Amino acid sequence: MNVITNMKKGKQKFDGELLKPSDVNVSPEEYYVHPKLEEDFEDLKTTVREIKDFGSEMGARNYLFSGPPGTGKTLAGRVLSAELELPFYDITSFVKGQSPHINQVFDELRMIAESNGKGVLAFIDEVEGLSNSDNIVDPLQYQALTQVLSQLDGVKNNQGVFVVGTTNRPNDLDEAVRSRFSEEIEFLPPDKNGRYEILKIHANGKGGHKFEVSTENLMKLAEKSYGYVGRDLKQVLNRAFVRAKRDNRTTVSSDDLEYGLKKTKPGAIRDMPFVEPKIKLDDVIGYEDNKMLLQSIFERCNESVMLLYGPKGTGKTWMAEALAGEFGYNFILLKGSELESKWVGESKDNIERVIRKAKQLSPCVLCFDEISSFVERRGVLSHKDSQTGYLQSVLSRPPEGVYIIGTDNNPDFLKGPFIDRFVHKLFFGLPTREEQLLLWSLYASEVDAEKLVTVNDKLSCRDIVHACKKIENYGLPKTFEVFERIIQGIPEDQDSRKYEQVIKLIGDDVRDYQAIKKFKEEK
Repeated sequence: MNVITNMKKGKQKFDGELLKPSDVNVSPEEYYVHPKLEEDFEDLKTTVREIKDFGSEMGARNYLFSGPPGTGKTLAGRVLSAELELPFYDITSFVKGQSPHINQVFDELRMIAESNGKGVLAFIDEVEGLSNSDNIVDPLQYQALTQVLSQLDGVKNNQGVFVVGTTNRPNDLDEAVRSRFSEEIEFLPPDKNGRYEILKIHANGKGGHKFEVSTENLMKLAEKSYGYVGRDLKQVLNRAFVRAKRDNRTTVSSDDLEYGLKKTKPGAIRDMPFVEPKIKLDDVIGYEDNKMLLQSIFERCNESVMLLYGPKGTGKTWMAEALAGEFGYNFILLKGSELESKWVGESKDNIERVIRKAKQLSPCVLCFDEISSFVERRGVLSHKDSQTGYLQSVLSRPPEGVYIIGTDNNPDFLKGPFIDRFVHKLFFGLPTREEQLLLWSLYASEVDAEKLVTVNDKLSCRDIVHACKKIENYGLPKTFEVFERIIQGIPEDQDSRKYEQVIKLIGDDVRDYQAIKKFKEEK
């Protein structure tokens, strides 16, 4: 095939093809598809197989795979190529920078698609590496970007040419580039079942290795490897295999896998805002009515919005994590400082991205810790008015499968219209005497809990835990006299006295529930 490409510097003749197909060397059985992506993949495959029925205007031809590194975006392109029986062409090096071959590459792709009658899959890795129109100073770079955009747009008939681009940073893409991809599929870190499936694929002799790992150990590893993506899990096994081989073994032990886990850092936790919930409702001492109400909300609703308020240290954020752990949901914990930006409007964009992520990770518990730090406060004008309005709209119509929990020590800072968006408002007061006895018995079983509560009965859950940690960290003996000296110096939270008025203003579902329960019992 002879193709002539005209450049400003003259004519350049190319003898033979620029493109050579890549050997995909992978089968669908060797690839794990996240359940949330199954429909997207089926839509893609149906479109490609039946593209002629869509005509020249309908049917997506350019697909963007986005998501954290190691989540299988590149491998997905190869698997789709194998499953659809399309030749796979990696054109990454031809479309970036000042490449003079862009038009020729797409001409060849069209000719190959026409000659084989099926089509081709053209792959562009790390699409964010394409020149950004805002930063271009070299005219040749601008010309190259313009050519890429024109070819993706289908300046000529791209029938049979399917482009798959991948990116770890979709928000860094040039808007003109991103808009050329008519379908965007976001790849997610695997859940526990997904991690097990990925580990099983790599452990069962993939690539011809001789090592053996028991199913039981793989399942335990999947349980522990929260936040690990496919690439990380492969590396965990590789480090475990090396450790076993050092002892001349091919049978991999649980200690080998623990070694591999310790030596491999999870990629998803670096790039995703979620954390592993490590507790359940039984781990929360006291607040039984609060727990009962929240559990009922989760069991009966597909989504909801809840405000948990009360003195600091009373377990509001702890409760949000416990709910995620109890129901096995993903958990996103946000603090105002983590999303704050010096640029006006950018904090709102950050919140929007988190909301989208929560929707993709549903069922998910999304907790805004100290939610008053995210929004404009009562009587104060600030740059947060746009994100306040956005959050109000989200609270009015939360995404399906997302349980939004706001926690706050000072809900009186929140504006009335914002508070009104919370369907459920639960007060978390200081623990009762009985709850304090339970806490002291749990954290300081060596000392008489009754005596400790007598010394200071105005302590929060956090106060009790911190007092125990101080004594342990200082290396002090766990005697009543030592505990007495420590807790005598803990001042009462003055804010705790104002909550009666706050409860009257905004309401408390717990008190309403208790009143109804008492009424029914009396009848």
